[in-house]
Amino acid sequence: MESADNNKPLLPFLMHEVYAYMNSSKSKLNSLANNRAIQNNDLLRDEILEVLSYIEQINLLMNYVDFKENPESIESLLDSEPGDINILQSFQKPNQYFRNLMKGKRLKYKVQAENNIPLIKGYPILRSIVNIILDNAVKYAPNDSEIECTIESEKNDIIISMINEGPLVESDEIKNIINKGVRGRNALSCGKRGHGFGLDFLNEIVQKIHFGKLELSSKYSVDLNNIKYGTFECKISLPIL
Repeated sequence: MESADNNKPLLPFLMHEVYAYMNSSKSKLNSLANNRAIQNNDLLRDEILEVLSYIEQINLLMNYVDFKENPESIESLLDSEPGDINILQSFQKPNQYFRNLMKGKRLKYKVQAENNIPLIKGYPILRSIVNIILDNAVKYAPNDSEIECTIESEKNDIIISMINEGPLVESDEIKNIINKGVRGRNALSCGKRGHGFGLDFLNEIVQKIHFGKLELSSKYSVDLNNIKYGTFECKISLPIL
């Protein structure tokens, strides 16, 4: 790691260095995961996907910490000019990590969209909502299930809806599930790792930065391994301008 310039704030410098190494590691692991010899070896493939999942969690956590704890990060974000964001393309082409993980769990990922979905004026951080939503959907969806995403435009808004099966979020939990550190009882029971920061981060980006709306719902469907599962929907409305 290079020596830090004394004139640079330490946290942004360290974050930049960590990102560089993490992205390099992800690139190498993704290449390995796409190797046919490894794909035909269930043990090797599963081990690589496991490591990739940790890296993606760390990557998201670093983004969250930077956003929450580094005032300069927020100030520079809000001082910059919003640009055109192709949100449809972001959902149609998720990163290689998620494609590999969905393949490993045999998940079907469908994106249905209207023709001529317009671009959104937003900050670059808006693109990260795809990773946040998919992280939850892919992590909690049972093997051999589906993740369905629909994108449509309505007056001055773009409406994004992602639906997947996952541990049921009980009615007394749904309002608080976006709060920092909160995880549902059934999600905890299923043993999937998590920090309870993803939806909090999503809420910050959608509602507080881009003045959109975030709605969550969960409806019971079945019991799996003595855990209640339900159909979970994450619905986002974003103003086009």
